[in-house]
Amino acid sequence: MIHAVTPETAHRVGLGKFLTLPQLVYIQSALTMKNLVVSQAVENKLERDHGVNLSEVRQCFLNRKGRLLTDTRAPNRTNPPTLWFIADTNKARALKIVYIQIGLQVHLKTAYEPNDVERAIYSKHGRA
Repeated sequence: MIHAVTPETAHRVGLGKFLTLPQLVYIQSALTMKNLVVSQAVENKLERDHGVNLSEVRQCFLNRKGRLLTDTRAPNRTNPPTLWFIADTNKARALKIVYIQIGLQVHLKTAYEPNDVERAIYSKHGRA
């Protein structure tokens, strides 16, 4: 099951403990990206497996127009919740960005070109 993170659901999915949804949106839209935490293993995987660089990831955070989604299927649940969205880079390349947020830090899990199913889910649940 997929849920959009809205002000009404922010507390229910555990985001309300540290930040309100407007704070999350502000952080994501105004990130200088010093808040972005990316392990070397994740950075290597992005380049090697997906052909994605961190500049493209930053662009997607800044270009995001839709809602944040969280996957509530049991095998994909994390605490704090894993959030994701689809946005375009500055060169119109669509990427699915997957991360967790702990306080002000955004911990990138992965980023890649979304498949047709992910695009359909985001079109249905994530578009503003």
